[in-house]
Amino acid sequence: MSDSLECPRCGTVIDDRGESSLPQCPTCQFQLETAQVVQQLDLDADYQITAPPYESKAEILEATNDRLMLSIPAGGKRANSLGCFGVIWLLISGAVTTAFGFAKLNG
Repeated sequence: MSDSLECPRCGTVIDDRGESSLPQCPTCQFQLETAQVVQQLDLDADYQITAPPYESKAEILEATNDRLMLSIPAGGKRANSLGCFGVIWLLISGAVTTAFGFAKLNG
């Protein structure tokens, strides 16, 4: 097992393994992700994923070799426009379906 990490962006050797958080490149400030650390350090298969990707709102509920269970929150304010679009689309398609239904019955 290798004791040093290499930044995938700039190639700098990172040697701050004592920290509990994921390492960050001192040169380009790139934050390594869990998968990159596991791959570079060639950790055994029982390695537990303890943190989701950088700046992710997802939460890891369970991480084993056979199963990964995530909790992904709803879209929040970003989902409002999608909800408005859905309501407008439903109103338009309902009106068109009703018009075609009356046309079919009368024609």
